[in-house]
Amino acid sequence: MKRRKASKALENAARAICDSDEFVAHAAGVAALYRRERDLEGTDQRRELRGTLKLLQRHAEAIAAWLGEAQAGRGIPTERTALQLIGEQGGDNAIVQAWAERVTRSASQAIDDLAAKPDASKAVRIAADALKATFEHHKLKWSTAIARGQAAPGLTLLCAIARDAGDRSLTPVEVREALRAPPADQ
Repeated sequence: MKRRKASKALENAARAICDSDEFVAHAAGVAALYRRERDLEGTDQRRELRGTLKLLQRHAEAIAAWLGEAQAGRGIPTERTALQLIGEQGGDNAIVQAWAERVTRSASQAIDDLAAKPDASKAVRIAADALKATFEHHKLKWSTAIARGQAAPGLTLLCAIARDAGDRSLTPVEVREALRAPPADQ
């Protein structure tokens, strides 16, 4: 896996919490994770992904239908011959047909999931979970408290991660609220 180098601002924020190259590398990894999740929330990417999944679904349906017809003996003689040759080569047509049907169902479910409104705080929660594990790994205390206007180090670092990923508007208060709110799919 390619390691992503942390920006100077993210490195400074991470080193203020724990002066360790490993901790900075973990923070950069969490920033990359946050960026990927935020990209999936984008409508253009979701639309593109839905189109690709629909294409995969149509192809899988066509393969399953073709195999069903050929196995039932309704296909033209060339198709039956091709199916027999595949079977002679060690391929199990029933397994391929079951796989195509499973791909069709999975693609349909993924399309439905992508059609739903994205959970805007999902990226924050995923990054927070990863960052919490990083804090535990480095034996640091994880907290989401804001006392006397001062945010806990975890919240501050999450905001720095969001800024590194291009989300410049995220504040410690918004991070804390996103972590306390139930996920949208529940």
